[in-house]
Amino acid sequence: RKLLSACSLLIGTARFVAFQTQSMLMIYCCFLTILASYGILSTVVVSDTSQVVSTNELATFFGVLGTADGTAGMIGPILSGFLSASVNPTCPLLVIVFLNFIMLGLFGSGTYESAVCGAKLKLKSKLS
Repeated sequence: RKLLSACSLLIGTARFVAFQTQSMLMIYCCFLTILASYGILSTVVVSDTSQVVSTNELATFFGVLGTADGTAGMIGPILSGFLSASVNPTCPLLVIVFLNFIMLGLFGSGTYESAVCGAKLKLKSKLS
């Protein structure tokens, strides 16, 4: 739980700092931090989800997950452009930082962990 919370906090903070500084070195350091944190989060989420989905449904599940990720990668920039043009140029940054802090709340409060553990128990009872 602490690792996921730390990664979420680092992502939100580094993203905010990167967009507030003029130093290229600081920007590179921030984005390296963001990439490393996302790598850790992705590894944990893939590991967790592979344990809560039955082996018969695993390929389908990761296909749907990949499709959702790709779709978000297309819709996100469109929404960011709309928010930037119609509300404020810094609005997309504030929305992303806000979402990162929601993730921090989910990880820090144990909501994510209890959801994954609950799903593991349901899968075990279903397989038994």
